[in-house]
This record gives sequence, structure tokens and C-alpha cells, in this order.
Amino acid sequence: MSSHAALLDTAPTRRLSLAKLGYWAGISAACLLLLRDGLSAVWRWSLDSVGLSPLWFLPDLVVLIAATYFIAEFGWRGRSPVAIFSLLLLVCSIPIAWLTVDNSFVWILMAIKMILPLVAGWALAGQSISSIAWLSKTVAIFCVILSVGVIIDPYFYFPWEGFQIVQFGQEKTAYKEWWINGTTRVGGFAGDSTATGMILAFSYILIHRQFRPIVSLALWSLITYSIVITTSRTALIVVVAAGFWVFLQSYVSQNLRTRKAHRVLACMSFGVVVLPIIFYSLLGPLDLASVSESLRSFDTRIDESWVNPLKFLYEKSPTALIFGCGLGCMAYPMDSTRWGFFIAEVDHWWLLSYLMFGLGGVVLALLALFSAVFESDRTKLMILFAFNLAGFALEMIAPSFILFCGGYAMSAMHLVRVESSARNATPVLTAA
Repeated sequence: MSSHAALLDTAPTRRLSLAKLGYWAGISAACLLLLRDGLSAVWRWSLDSVGLSPLWFLPDLVVLIAATYFIAEFGWRGRSPVAIFSLLLLVCSIPIAWLTVDNSFVWILMAIKMILPLVAGWALAGQSISSIAWLSKTVAIFCVILSVGVIIDPYFYFPWEGFQIVQFGQEKTAYKEWWINGTTRVGGFAGDSTATGMILAFSYILIHRQFRPIVSLALWSLITYSIVITTSRTALIVVVAAGFWVFLQSYVSQNLRTRKAHRVLACMSFGVVVLPIIFYSLLGPLDLASVSESLRSFDTRIDESWVNPLKFLYEKSPTALIFGCGLGCMAYPMDSTRWGFFIAEVDHWWLLSYLMFGLGGVVLALLALFSAVFESDRTKLMILFAFNLAGFALEMIAPSFILFCGGYAMSAMHLVRVESSARNATPVLTAA
């Protein structure tokens, strides 16, 4: 148990109550986001059918409570320098978004709602949700349900297919029907193939250590088969990499079970931060689609998702390359602004962070790398590895459960404190 978690046993009663509130708010946020995102299409159709559509935002309310706890405990009471910096970065990005992109209240509200799951994940710094036995079993059962939904999807017509709603002035489809290379992308109960694949992959990584290797790999096989059906290639890469690591540490080398091995894996995953630069330098001038049709989407990602946003910002607001274009910029909230007609969404988490927060986003990436050094929870390190790996090809802000997992995985950076030495009053960094 971390020293931060030990505070639950030694702190005054009021602090104990606050810590319990934050802990259960964080766990509740994780469960509700998983339940909502994994059954997204089902909930949208069901709640609208009975006139209870506002209940869709119940998980967001719990996320707000967890985020408020993080602000109070780590920012105000704990004086964590990393927490204070992160919160200031988010707060300052709001007026920047207002001045740079659009002064619409709806756009700003959507941007704040978008980022709150990340902060809620931070609130569980020093805590472990994957070690809760009942939660791990529940998530495993949920994974089986989602997998069954994917497997039967091609053979059944779900009542929510084609169902549409209007949210924040934007029309959304509960079940997204689309194809890749002539193959239908299967969305299952979530209604979106990428969302379903990512939820299954990250759910498995969250609980894989809580079962015997043979049971873990059996669950992995079912999830992998389901992801293959969804045709989500990013999710497939993530779950195959995770399963390969589990197999190696279980049957090949016990040295891979150590915290050191997991830290190395997590730290190496931050290499994705510079990959867009490398790929553009080597492959940018080439027409990859002419080489192979299967490379068309990657060629499009390099041009439209990585390079064009930088060019667009330079033309519209050069200072944004230093300070960013604000919270929600270059992500789905921007669709409700005048900029939404000019640019595609950015499919790279750390590039998106840079575009939103400027050089502050670069510092945030370094702090996330720093968190891997202090983190002792091997599951969190595995999630951080998966988050970076998937973040190479996705924006990682939707579904919200995935962004929550990212915040949870890098939360150790907020446990660092600056304390004064009794002898020379020199500030020193310590892990809380």
C-alpha cells in the first residue's frame, strides 16, 4: 500500500472522510464510464425511448465529483507541484480556447466535459482499483457481455441501429455504420467498432493480473477474437501486445514480472511522441496509397491528422504553436465552432495535447514519463504502455473510459511533493 493510501489510516476524521469520498468517487466514475461507454448504443436508445435522456450524463456528474476531489486534495490541500501545474494548464487553456477558436459557451462546456475524465483518473493517485476482487470479476463478466454483443452483431438487427439524437446542438448516431476495405465494421453494444475494441482492450489490461495466467489468457483469446470482428486495428495491436507480454512473463521469463521490467516497458512507449516527426521525415514525400491500398489510411493520417493541423495553426494563429489553441481545440468539441469546417480531428494523443496546450503539453508528456519512474503498480504501468501505444493512432479522448484510464495510469506524477530539508532548507523531491 502506498504512503498516500496509508493516510486513510492516520489522517484526522475530516480528512479521512474526504479521502473516502474521493476514492469511491473515482471507482464509481470508472464503473459508470465503463458501463455507459461499453453499452453506449443501448443506453442512448433505451433512455430516449422512456424519456430519461438526461440520465446519460449521470456518469459525468460522478466524474465531476472525483475531479473536484483531486483539485481539493492534490491541488489545494496537498500542494502537489505537478497537480498545481496541471490544473493551471487546464484552466489557462479555457480562455485561450475562447479567444483563439470561438466564444461559444456550448463549445467551452463541451471542452471541459471532454477533459474531466482525465482529471478524475488523476484522483486515484496512490490507489489501485484493479486489486478490488469484486470489481475485477465484474469487469471480466462485462467483457464477456461486450464480446458476445460483437459476435452476434452481424447476425441480428439491433433496434438502436440508425437511431439518432441531438446533443449540444450536434446530431449523433447511436450506432455507427461504416466500412473498411469493403468489410463492415462491427460496433456491438457500444455502436462503434473502435470504441468497442478499445474498451475491451483496456478492460482486459486493467484486470489481467487478478486471474491465473490460464484464465487470463482464455479471456484474452475471447476479447482478441471479438476485436478482430470489430476490425479495429489499433485495439488489436494493443491487445495482442498486452497478451504477448502476459504470456512471456507467465511462461517464458519471470524477470518480466518485476516492477523494473514494467517501468522500462512504460518508458519505452513514450517513443510514440516523436514518431510522427520521424514518419513524416521519411514517408511524408511518398504516396503510400500507390504502394499499397492498405497504407491509404496511414498516408491520410500523416497528411490530414498530423501535418495539416500544424500548418493550419501557423496560418490562423502562430502564437498557438507556443501557447496552444486551447482546451478542446482539434478535438470533437471543435466541430461545434467555425473552425470545425476547416480541419480534421487529430489522431495522436500527445500531438493533440501539444496543439491544445502548446509547450505546456510537452511538459505534461515529460511529467507523464516521470510518473512511470515513481509508479510501483504494474497494472498502471501496463495501462500507460497501452495508452501511449494506442495514442499513436487515436486521439484517446473518446470513449471517456479510455481517457480516464490514461489519467489513472499517469497519476503517480501527482504524488511527488517538494519538501524542505531540516538542515539546509533545500527543496527536495519526494514521492508521497
